[in-house]
Amino acid sequence: MSDNFCILPFVHLATHPNGDVTPCCESHLLPKNGSKKLELNSNTIDEIRNSQSFLELKKSFKENKKHKSCNVCWDRESNGIESRRERENKKHGVNQITKGYFIEKQPLLNVELRLGNICNAKCLICQPHSSSKWNEDVDVLKKIKFNVVGDYDRYVIEKEWYRGDDLYSQLINNYETVNHLWFNGGEPTLIKEHYSFLQKLIDVGKSKNITLDYNINGSMVPDELIKIWKHFHHVGVTISLDDIDDRLYYSRFPTTFESVKKSIRKLEKHDITYTLIPTISLLNIFNVVNIYEYFENNFKKGNPPGINFVIHPAFLSINNLSNEHKDKVIENLEKSTINKSHIENIIFHLKKKQTHGLGPFKVFINSLDKKRNLDITKYLPEYKDTFSKSNILL
Repeated sequence: MSDNFCILPFVHLATHPNGDVTPCCESHLLPKNGSKKLELNSNTIDEIRNSQSFLELKKSFKENKKHKSCNVCWDRESNGIESRRERENKKHGVNQITKGYFIEKQPLLNVELRLGNICNAKCLICQPHSSSKWNEDVDVLKKIKFNVVGDYDRYVIEKEWYRGDDLYSQLINNYETVNHLWFNGGEPTLIKEHYSFLQKLIDVGKSKNITLDYNINGSMVPDELIKIWKHFHHVGVTISLDDIDDRLYYSRFPTTFESVKKSIRKLEKHDITYTLIPTISLLNIFNVVNIYEYFENNFKKGNPPGINFVIHPAFLSINNLSNEHKDKVIENLEKSTINKSHIENIIFHLKKKQTHGLGPFKVFINSLDKKRNLDITKYLPEYKDTFSKSNILL
């Protein structure tokens, strides 16, 4: 589109594990009335959607102005990369006529439900805020003298909004327009309360008009959930699959590649749409071509694989590679046959200025390897020189 309008603040909400709400997952704008923050444990959906900060954001878009809370999209667009704003506008058919309808009616269509931080994995790219399992390892990182940056304090959600009925009841009783629910976590398949929520949508006759999407780690796909899914209009499952073979065990510890393959085959057996999305980081950048080629050759019943990038913690971003390594990765990418858009996206992130170099990465990995009784060089052999004894000091 030629203007700066974004549909998401008018039709969408993104919830977060601790009860925070943002207009979308790319924005950090929180609902506030003055200095008072609104959140799911204390406020209704209506109060949040009509908070002063959210109204101010919508006013900016009505006036065709770029809002500072949406810099992720503006940055991508200025570099010729499609943003979520552009994708969502296309998906909803936004034009000069329909835009007026969305502004006036503001129908709540889509809700992202991040059901806490309960998880059975402690992926290297994750943190306690999104994985309760990570709490087992936070103490070792506190001992590090070098600041690795990130939120690695022990994190326990005391007010578990996703355990109660309040939000679910609001969605069932007050928002007839909701036609899409997206579940994430933590690991959403572990949160049984949302099974009851889905069953209530079935019982009141709304399920057939609702599409469900999930983002899971793929370690399990419960039969109980598959049975429930059959009552909904459509179900799509995204599996965060960062690598293949034993490399996955290391990067998404302790998830095994065999368990994920078993889950994928179960989805195929029940004709459930799935998409595999690796999150590109220092952990898999040297294997990225092999990953996509494996997906395309072995999981042909799924959607074309997607792509994601580590943003936090920033020291795991691929921009921290040396220029020499970046050039080698780019050369390998350009010789490959993988999706051209993915190649462009990876190169875009590679060419960003180094933020940390490899120093914090090495300290981080050495500390966690000792705690988890692992050795990065056995799983990611490309780092043998980087983690050799002669090169271990910063």
